Amino acid sequence: MSYPVYDSSIPNDYLNAIEYDMPGISTLVEQNKSSGESWMDSLAKLLPNLVNTYQQKQLLEVQIDRARAGLPPLDTQQYSTGINVGLSPDTQKMIMFAALGLGALFVLSRMMK
Repeated sequence: MSYPVYDSSIPNDYLNAIEYDMPGISTLVEQNKSSGESWMDSLAKLLPNLVNTYQQKQLLEVQIDRARAGLPPLDTQQYSTGINVGLSPDTQKMIMFAALGLGALFVLSRMMK
């Protein structure tokens, strides 16, 4: 089988395996490839979005199956791999009050001189 890949450095066996696992991927990569970009670089750029789409599709199927069975939806937040970045709202409040207190002490010390 022939795929629309113009990068001769990729063996046909690899292309067949990739196309078998992800039908239509070679066409998608070619459509999104920038000029001067290799086929593998374009694939690497697309993969995170493709994986995310696949995972969302699987999750949607699970949620639909649960709804059909009369079960509540899964709370996906407890399974997410996200990392909390930044300060929690309580920590932000504590830092704000500490800064206001230090500012007030500074102003009072200046007024006492």
